[in-house]
Amino acid sequence: MKGVFIFYGEAFRDSIGRIRDTYFGYEKQKEASESHMKLLNKLESENYKIDVSINTYQTNFKNELLCFYKNIIYTNFTTENYGAINIAVGNSVKNTFSKVDIDIYDFMFICRFDLLLKDELIGNFVPSVSSIIYPNVMSIEYHKVSFPHISDTFCIIPKKYYHHNNSWKGIIENSNNLLYHQAVNYLLLNGLTLDDIDFFTDKIYVANTIQSKNPLYKLNSRPEALDIRDCDKNLRYDKTTNTIVKLSP
Repeated sequence: MKGVFIFYGEAFRDSIGRIRDTYFGYEKQKEASESHMKLLNKLESENYKIDVSINTYQTNFKNELLCFYKNIIYTNFTTENYGAINIAVGNSVKNTFSKVDIDIYDFMFICRFDLLLKDELIGNFVPSVSSIIYPNVMSIEYHKVSFPHISDTFCIIPKKYYHHNNSWKGIIENSNNLLYHQAVNYLLLNGLTLDDIDFFTDKIYVANTIQSKNPLYKLNSRPEALDIRDCDKNLRYDKTTNTIVKLSP
């Protein structure tokens, strides 16, 4: 199988606001990028072929960032302010596949640049061929339909969703709505069902690792909580009923 890692958003972030390109930001980005390469190398050891697409803002550490990665097939260092995560993701997907043939890839892994991937994620990462995978559910929301409110730090999208199929108009048409907290609601209203959605874990975690420790990843420029939030402990997402259930401790 062949996959592409699409990294998006701010690199070299400091812990203070939106400041970038500090020594602290450099060290934390290097750690995050090393975890990305650890996943890539693990997949290559299992006979996957992985390419890398880099989509971020102009940075003083551009050359260093490029040296952190291998198999780079596309880069975009923009001066445009995307403003929101879903727009950054959408532009990263559209820009990459305006230059690269999407159909050569069996899956794509879309991931925040500042995300440090932990060993539990890396060791259990198996590219999906049947569903779009997000990290985990945070809560259940209701608008026109009930839907999982998701952790929005990464997703895995298999080839079957790249192109038009019935009411689903394909990945490019829907790229601005693939990855944000309410993304599943959008997908359910635009041709997919809960059968098309899955999660890396059924446990409940808040996305921001300042608030709650997550065994899959850490937002690496921020302090990490020491434990899971008490209100989320022993909770699981039951996909068959689309509900959150509490298990015995």
